[in-house]
Amino acid sequence: MTTGAVALNANTTLNAGSGALTTGAVTGNGHDLTIQGSGTATMASASGVGTLAFAKTGGTASVTGNLSATGLTTAANNYGVALTGATTTVTNATVFTNTGAVVLGDGGDQLTFAGGLNTAAAGSTSIGGTVATTNTALNAGSSVVTTGALNAGAHDITIVVDGITLTGNWTGTGSWTLQPGTASTTVGLAGAAGQFSLDATELARLANATAAQVTVGRSDGTGAVTANGFSFDDALTLRGGPILLQGVLNKPAGALILSSTGAVVGTVNLAAETGVLKVGGVSAALTGTVDGLGDIAAASRTVLVGVPGTGPFTINGQSFQILAVPVPPVAPATQAAAVTAVVQVLAAVKSTAASPSGGSGAGSSDTGAASQALTGGSATSQPYAVQVSFDQFSLSAPSGVALADTSTAAGGDAPAQVNPMDEAVGDANDFLENFRGQ
Repeated sequence: MTTGAVALNANTTLNAGSGALTTGAVTGNGHDLTIQGSGTATMASASGVGTLAFAKTGGTASVTGNLSATGLTTAANNYGVALTGATTTVTNATVFTNTGAVVLGDGGDQLTFAGGLNTAAAGSTSIGGTVATTNTALNAGSSVVTTGALNAGAHDITIVVDGITLTGNWTGTGSWTLQPGTASTTVGLAGAAGQFSLDATELARLANATAAQVTVGRSDGTGAVTANGFSFDDALTLRGGPILLQGVLNKPAGALILSSTGAVVGTVNLAAETGVLKVGGVSAALTGTVDGLGDIAAASRTVLVGVPGTGPFTINGQSFQILAVPVPPVAPATQAAAVTAVVQVLAAVKSTAASPSGGSGAGSSDTGAASQALTGGSATSQPYAVQVSFDQFSLSAPSGVALADTSTAAGGDAPAQVNPMDEAVGDANDFLENFRGQ
């Protein structure tokens, strides 16, 4: 079946059975268009379509020219879909459920999936143009993704896939996450072995000093993360199972987080003003420079995040700080219990902190105000949040619950309007500032 230009005056279905279907330019006028059949279906272009539905049972479906539609759907059968016009725009979230190949662009094309893009069911996904999303994720599951240039704008991008190839630069100011589809998949970076791999050229396509955060790997990953030496100038998080930096990880700019469910081993070279190095894992044995500081001073800018493992945790042979552990394990449900938690936090900080010179990290913190009992504290189903880190101590209350009360001023004078919680938080931050200044 071959048609010339088509203007839709109502919702329309085209079905050539097992034969080929070829159309000229389709003008949708807001109506839906459904393409059926098991043969080859080719559309010259489609504009102003409501929902373009590929309800095919086999063959292929393609739009070789520009496409604009409110929605795009595919039936869950084994056929391929290719969108290779210079401009493709789909307003709603797009989920490709066909199990054949999905081709998005063939070089230099601009494709916008405003509501997000999911090609997890596809046998493979090839991105040959610039793909932009207004919302969040490109999820390709266990498919294999090949991307050209990708422009995410200010929005976050998450790609979940077991294999990926980057052939173009990524741009945007949001956070980008590239992670395997399964937790046990190994990750290889800069030429190191791994089932999910990004070589040095591909890493450079991500590292362009524009993204707010680039994350590689899964938070629940058990597969090893292995990297040869490379340089990266955006904020970077590597996460997964055991992390091994076989070469030097250089960062001229941007912070670094190494989050592991196993051991963290390797060498880093983090320039001044890249900030604190955050490490999570069962143990850590690192060498190198952190925030421009080498030797044992690097430990003063390295912290252990999350629940600590058995250890040890060292950089350049020096133990680093365990300062980012939530205390207590169970969040307090009352205001008085939150005060107790503050005291516990301060005690934990003072007992675990060591100054860069290896001496005591104790500062001038006074927990007296924090330990005073508060009156009027009522039980609530929402917990207080108590957190201490190398850079900040914070405590927040549930919505509608005030962190203020009265206590007796020194010397038995009349009650003074003070806020023990504020004082405790101030004490903690004074201590941390004192510690960081040593």
